[in-house]
Amino acid sequence: MKGSIFCHHLILKVVIVGNMKNRKNSQAASELMLILAIGFIIAVAFLVIGQKSIDTSNSELENKKAVIAAEEMIEAAELVHAQGEGSTTERYISVPENVDTIDITGNSINIILDNGNVISRTTFFNISGTINNSGGAQYITAKTLNNGLINLSSSR
Repeated sequence: MKGSIFCHHLILKVVIVGNMKNRKNSQAASELMLILAIGFIIAVAFLVIGQKSIDTSNSELENKKAVIAAEEMIEAAELVHAQGEGSTTERYISVPENVDTIDITGNSINIILDNGNVISRTTFFNISGTINNSGGAQYITAKTLNNGLINLSSSR
């Protein structure tokens, strides 16, 4: 009987120790899953913030390209205006991809972007014309007309 009690005690001890090892393994696995989930959430948050930052930078870059294009057009118009009637010049400009319309009337050039922003540049003389608003690089021609009006147009 004494051997039987010892045997039951040994079996009970093995079962308890075995269950404790399983609990420790289970707890370790749960903690690992929790750590991985938190790490995943933090990584996703960084990705979302990074994407918003990239989108903002791209928008600012497109706005800056529109400003440069408008200034190039004004500089070309001012150059031929200073040279007088019949003068012509050609400039290579880069029109951003997000341009909706380019309006050249009176004494101003307005580049309207698809996000609603308007890039406007003015001069002290009248200008007119039509510039291709499709994005990309293109040549523009500025020409002084007989009536003193400066005409801007896409060329080539």
